[in-house]
Amino acid sequence: MTVTDKDAKQLQKMFEKLENQSKKDKENQLEKFKKREKEERKALEKVAREASNEEKKKLDKPKKKWYSNNMTNKDMTLQQLKEQKKELNEKLEHYEFNGPSEKVQELEDELFEVNDTIKKLG
Repeated sequence: MTVTDKDAKQLQKMFEKLENQSKKDKENQLEKFKKREKEERKALEKVAREASNEEKKKLDKPKKKWYSNNMTNKDMTLQQLKEQKKELNEKLEHYEFNGPSEKVQELEDELFEVNDTIKKLG
């Protein structure tokens, strides 16, 4: 079997047609890819803007909460005095167990001052 010029031309046309179709397919795929990429970029930008707005809101909230939830100096002082009172009572119990002494009198005086200060602040 021999290939004639006519057969060769038909084969050449078929190859050209396939190449053209292949180029068109590649161009279509490239266009679809670019379009999808553009849509995804827009979606990501939208999400980033929304996230940015949410982050700004979150950052603003703690500032507002800080003022409302923050303990004042008076509250902190009262808390420290109450802790000091608790420690003094524990020490006092320890020293009273051993009997009256000068240390017991010092602790009672200090405890009186702490209680007085708590009453004045509270």
